[in-house]
Amino acid sequence: MIELLDAGLIRYRLVGRHRRILAASLFEYRRTQQGGARGADDDLAALSEDFGVY
Repeated sequence: MIELLDAGLIRYRLVGRHRRILAASLFEYRRTQQGGARGADDDLAALSEDFGVY
């Protein structure tokens, strides 16, 4: 989690030495991650159809 925060993938703010993450930031990150997975699923299905496996 800390790596995601430090990489800037999830927005947060520092309160002293503690990181505060908004729920909206987590939902935004999850939505971007799921979007990439859906695209990969579509690509895999297309390849399967091309090779006659599906």
